[in-house]
Amino acid sequence: MFNEYCKKKMEIGLTLCDRINRKVPNDFCRISCNGNAKEFIRETNTEMRKRLTKSLTEQQLSNTELVSVIIAVGGFDLQYLERTVASLRETAVGPIEIFVGYDGCPTMFIVGTQPKLYPTPVGQRKIMNDAAKVAEGEYIFKIDAHCSMSHGWDARMKESAADDCLVNCVVDILDEKTWQGKGHSMGHAVINSNMKAEWVRLRNPSKAVVEEQMTGCGCGWMLKAPLFDTIGGCNEEMGPYGAIGPEMALRFWSCWGYVVLRNDVVCNHLFRKGKQPFVINDRDRPYRILKEEYSEYRDLLAKKFANYYKESLYAVV
Repeated sequence: MFNEYCKKKMEIGLTLCDRINRKVPNDFCRISCNGNAKEFIRETNTEMRKRLTKSLTEQQLSNTELVSVIIAVGGFDLQYLERTVASLRETAVGPIEIFVGYDGCPTMFIVGTQPKLYPTPVGQRKIMNDAAKVAEGEYIFKIDAHCSMSHGWDARMKESAADDCLVNCVVDILDEKTWQGKGHSMGHAVINSNMKAEWVRLRNPSKAVVEEQMTGCGCGWMLKAPLFDTIGGCNEEMGPYGAIGPEMALRFWSCWGYVVLRNDVVCNHLFRKGKQPFVINDRDRPYRILKEEYSEYRDLLAKKFANYYKESLYAVV
C-alpha cells in the first residue's frame, strides 16, 4: 500500500527513497515496490561502514613504516589547511610526515610540516613530483587541503599497499563546521572507457573490505614510494590540475599493477558549491591526453567493468 510519503515521491520521479535507502524512478514504486518497502530496504551507509570497519588488528598496529603525506594548497584552501593537518595527525595510528606545497600563495607556519613555497603557481602534479623526490616514507599518500580521514586510515591502507597495488578509499561529504563526514556516500570515482572519473555507488552495499576496482579519486590514495618513480610520477604535461586520480590509476594499472578500494577507509572531502575559486585553463586537456595515451585499453576497460556499471547508480548526496 502506498502511504503519503510514497505518493509525494512518485510525483517527483527519480529520487532517493528514505524508506529503502535507494535512488529509484517512480515506475519502480508502482511496479516493483508497490508500497512493500521491507522487501527492498538497503543497508544504510552508516550500517555498512560499521559492518566493514573492524577494530585494528595487532598486525596493522605493528606496522611502523613511515607514510609521507603530500598536500598541494592554493590561496583559497589556506583557511582549511590547519584543520586538515590536525585531522591527519589525530586519525593516523602510525608515523607520518607531511609535505605542503604552497602553490602561489603565502606559507603558513604549521609545526611538524615540511613546507615549500612556489611563488608562481605550478599545480599539484609538480608539487607531487617534487615532494616525492625528498620524501623519506615507505609510502606516498596524496590528499587535498580540505579533507579529514577516518581513524586508522594509514594502517588500513598500508596493509593493502603491496608492491603491485595502488590503494584508494571511499569518499564522504565533509561538514565544514564539525570537520567530520556527514554519513553520506559519494561512493568512489570509477574510471570509465572514456578515461573519465564517474562517481558511482552500488545498489547493493559492498560485501568485502578490500575489492579490486578501476577507481581513481584525486585525493585519498596511497602506494609504496618506489612505485611512484616506477610509474613515472605525475605527468606534468597534462597540466597543473585535474584528472590526477584517473591518471595515476591508469598509469599504475597499465604498468602491471592492481588498483584496489578499501571500503573501511573514508576520506571526508569538502565539496565546493558553485564555481571553483581558481581557474583551470583547458580543463579537458588531461582527459584528451589520457584518451590518446590509453586508447588501446578502452575496450578492455568497458568489458572488465561492464558488470560493475550495471550494478551502479550515480551518487546521491
